[in-house]
Amino acid sequence: MNSLLSRIGVGLVASIAVLASGCDANELFGPPQTAVARQRPYRPVTLSLYEVAGDRANGAAQLAEVVGHHVWPREVVIGTEAQTSPSVTTYTVRAGDSLARIAAANGLPLAALEATNPALGPSVGRSWDLIHPGDRVSIPGPQTAVLRQDFIVQRLPAGAAPPTLLVPPTCPTNTTSFLHAQCRDDARKDAQLNSAREAAWWASEARQLEPVQADLVRRLRGIAAEPAAPAGISGSALSDSIRIGANTLSQLPSRRVLLLTDVGDGGPPHLEKGELKAINLVVTGVTDPSASAAWTVAGGGAGAASTVVLSPALTQLNLVASVMPPAS
Repeated sequence: MNSLLSRIGVGLVASIAVLASGCDANELFGPPQTAVARQRPYRPVTLSLYEVAGDRANGAAQLAEVVGHHVWPREVVIGTEAQTSPSVTTYTVRAGDSLARIAAANGLPLAALEATNPALGPSVGRSWDLIHPGDRVSIPGPQTAVLRQDFIVQRLPAGAAPPTLLVPPTCPTNTTSFLHAQCRDDARKDAQLNSAREAAWWASEARQLEPVQADLVRRLRGIAAEPAAPAGISGSALSDSIRIGANTLSQLPSRRVLLLTDVGDGGPPHLEKGELKAINLVVTGVTDPSASAAWTVAGGGAGAASTVVLSPALTQLNLVASVMPPAS
């Protein structure tokens, strides 16, 4: 009996010594913690916005409303005016291809191909001379010199490198209540520090990008003030414009939004399965509930990440929230 008590006493002394050291206590109750907190890069959500407008002036006004709401580093904004055109086809780039070869093979001027594929050019930080296998190229019918007209194409600069964030510890359940509470407190502190780093980075980005943002909004409002007769979008022009928009967005990063402005109550054209994969579809100017429901069904069938259909009144209230990336 005395021998057993002696062994227990020795064990208690050893355990107390380990706890007192403050370094390896968790080895008794769970996986050991590393001395240095793990870290990960912060990957902020950015926005790639492609708008198809039947009414150039009203489309520019809606883009100005969205762009003026928040500054997004690396944001890509493309506004295009839909025009009637022959059917558009999609070509997937293979090794050894160039835009010049693709244009020649399809009987098109190179300028027409470049105008139809703004995401492959310098406006969004790329070179027309460098395309990659897997890129999707929109090819207009050979009788059309330019399929549609871009009234704005701009990519906001990248700004400073995003901060490094801490990876909060995972708190094991097979431990003492004291150590578990301590772990949860550490995790809370890490989360607070991460939030502070993110907020400081966004504030810095806003200060650097506000002049660029202000200039972009000014140009869009200038376009919105130009006299223009509402054209509407329907039929093959709408179908082709959606295909071009989807192809363009497929080359761009992060949250992808295809904005169709003032489409009216004619309902959606036929959309191919998977045509809008990973794209958030926002449709404005729909007043008929049945047309709104048809757009929702069509967007889901085409694989859209989300589909939002807005009436004119809801466009004024909810357009920005429908387009903006979710809070990170």
